Amino acid sequence: MRPLPPWPTVALAGIAAFGCGAALQVAPIAAVAVPEGVAHRPWVSAQLQASSPVVLRAMLAGPRATQRALGLSEGLRLGLFDAAGLTRAAQGLASGGPSEGDLRWVRFRALRGSASAGWCARGVRVVEAGAEGFAHRAVVIDRLLLVGRESGPTAGLWASWLEGLVVTAEGVKVLPWISWRDAVEAPRRDHVDISLWDCDLAARPAQP
Repeated sequence: MRPLPPWPTVALAGIAAFGCGAALQVAPIAAVAVPEGVAHRPWVSAQLQASSPVVLRAMLAGPRATQRALGLSEGLRLGLFDAAGLTRAAQGLASGGPSEGDLRWVRFRALRGSASAGWCARGVRVVEAGAEGFAHRAVVIDRLLLVGRESGPTAGLWASWLEGLVVTAEGVKVLPWISWRDAVEAPRRDHVDISLWDCDLAARPAQP
């Protein structure tokens, strides 16, 4: 992913000693919102353009890779959310991760070898500190359609919606109160939304 603007500073995790042992202390990773003086739409588009191939490769690799790519680390959660948001996040995380046995991952495996072809974002908005459980300004994306192109003679397009994303210092991530069943749609060839292409921000697939 391309380097993010130097605002705000990203904190580093540290280790503090307690008694005879040492306990790992997770430091908050500072939230990433649209930097002051930077145009909103081009900045968010650049982050999505950089993140979308990474996320698509993870989904093709399976549920564990997808959870690693899209899950919020503890440091990110501490940097993003206020007390109410952290409580909401903890409740969501208790529901567990994506299931290996879910049919959607069988479908993703059948599409391995696909290349990232484009993306379509809906509901792109800046959430101010104190709203929706966020401790700092954050960029939230309600839905992101990832478009892949299969390899081979036909090179057909397929797509999958992601639900409830936030832009962070480590790329786009699924908000922890979104269940994994809702967060990742099963991929579909000839997805109707590729034709509709109703987007706030987008990178449309090129013609083969």
